[in-house]
Amino acid sequence: MVKRSSILLIVIMTVVIVLGVGFAAITSTQLNITGNTTATPDQANFKVKFLEETQVSDPGKVTAEVTGDTTATINVQGLSAKGDKVTATYKVKNFSDDLSADIALSIGNSNGGYFKTTAELGKDSLVAGEETTAVVIVELIRTPIEKDEVAEITAIIEATPVQPGEEETSGAVPPELPIASASELFDPEGTNPEGLHIGDFVNYDAGIWTEEEINSIQTGLKTSLVTANNSTSLPMQAFQFGGFTAGSSRNGNATPTSTTYNYVKDGETGEAITGWRVFDVEGDTVTLISAGNPEDYYHPQSTNSGYISEYILTGNINSSWSNGTAETENYPKRNWDMYVNISQYGESAGVLTKTMLDDWYTKYTDTPNADTWTYATFQKIYQEPYIKYQNMIENYSYYWLSSANDRYSVYYVSPYGRNVISNNNLSAFGVRVVVILESNAQFKTTKAGTKTVTGGWTTTYGGDQTYNVWDIY
Repeated sequence: MVKRSSILLIVIMTVVIVLGVGFAAITSTQLNITGNTTATPDQANFKVKFLEETQVSDPGKVTAEVTGDTTATINVQGLSAKGDKVTATYKVKNFSDDLSADIALSIGNSNGGYFKTTAELGKDSLVAGEETTAVVIVELIRTPIEKDEVAEITAIIEATPVQPGEEETSGAVPPELPIASASELFDPEGTNPEGLHIGDFVNYDAGIWTEEEINSIQTGLKTSLVTANNSTSLPMQAFQFGGFTAGSSRNGNATPTSTTYNYVKDGETGEAITGWRVFDVEGDTVTLISAGNPEDYYHPQSTNSGYISEYILTGNINSSWSNGTAETENYPKRNWDMYVNISQYGESAGVLTKTMLDDWYTKYTDTPNADTWTYATFQKIYQEPYIKYQNMIENYSYYWLSSANDRYSVYYVSPYGRNVISNNNLSAFGVRVVVILESNAQFKTTKAGTKTVTGGWTTTYGGDQTYNVWDIY
């Protein structure tokens, strides 16, 4: 072999000599090899899963079940006394061969008014093959309970892969729940179709009327109180409420004053629009307004009846009522608390007033010190860019603005004239209820759907309008 290699070398050298003589200008040549090396992530290398074993504190009140490698359920029932508490314990294991896991946990519930939910992890990190526990605690924090209270519980455990020996260095933080505050979702400019907007619908539930609740609505002179009529007929007595019956929903509508002006419609069902809409967003505080008129109210013509109606409806003593402080002792003001759903973060309720509407116009229609009694001001909602608000403010029905213009009359919205009027007496018009949510109210980050509003003056001004629908978490 050595000899053969030597001969080969001699031959090559000879050739080189020949080339060198005949082609002296040729330079050296480089042959290059280039490429990339890629490591592909494989989720199969990182496996953190639930074990099937679970434990509960009281099998009669709580059940816990693992339904998959990364899914589990908890169901609680039978909590009745304030302080009643149950726990569910799940086991979590790191099945990875050579990766550790930093873990973090977040938990929330959709009914913070009645339930407190907390969660605890046994360990914040797991080496390969190690397991720990996740404990979910549910406590009833409010009584009495007038109806079954339900909470949706959401717990998320997030595992982050780390190299062995580098546990608790990943900076893992509790994962974000699929919920957000109003300020996080609110899109005041209306440029984000997935955002929360003025006029959007919210799945808020104000409950069902009972006989007891209706019978508790007694108004007028204390010496001759009149009870809400518990009928689909319009109320006909002085200072009386009515137009709704026991068993009907407070999310619905009372009988309209006019069969012609009988609410804008739900584009899907063709029926009068119902439910609750976003009237105002200020920081994290949301004010909802009834889409229609849940109640009717009869305003009579009598001395100081304008001031009396304002006091009954709102509790406000009009500054022009010279003897108002003394006279209000003769009239009970209406309590609107039955519209407050604590389990959905309801904080307070009342009725829409002219002052509130003026303030709304000032804020949302770029009208300094707005006075909605001014025809041109009120009419702004029939023009771009405010046409999207039209069917919320003027819902194609007559309704009171619950503020006195003078001693005899109360302001009201007229769909006939598309304006605010104050010179009407002896009439049963609707009232718009407003509900203010607590500032800690949370909404699901993904809209529940959309709702199209049609009918009324939308056929002439702006056409059908579509709004997002949101779930309160």
